[in-house]
Amino acid sequence: MTAPSKLNAKLATLMGIVASADAAPTQQAREVFAHLSEQVDTQLNHLTDLLKEDVPGINKLVREADLPALIVKKS
Repeated sequence: MTAPSKLNAKLATLMGIVASADAAPTQQAREVFAHLSEQVDTQLNHLTDLLKEDVPGINKLVREADLPALIVKKS
């Protein structure tokens, strides 16, 4: 499994290579894209599971402990 940050870098590199060519993407580029797309889907599924299963439990514990909420602002 590729770390998410490395996955993003690989996708960015592939995008730059494909965008720099006047021709259609090569078969190899399409295969790399398919492989990276599968990895992205896996990471998105992990995130979805985390948000559905883990975060509500953490929120409940925070409320029960009467702790202030953590607010994450978009940068």
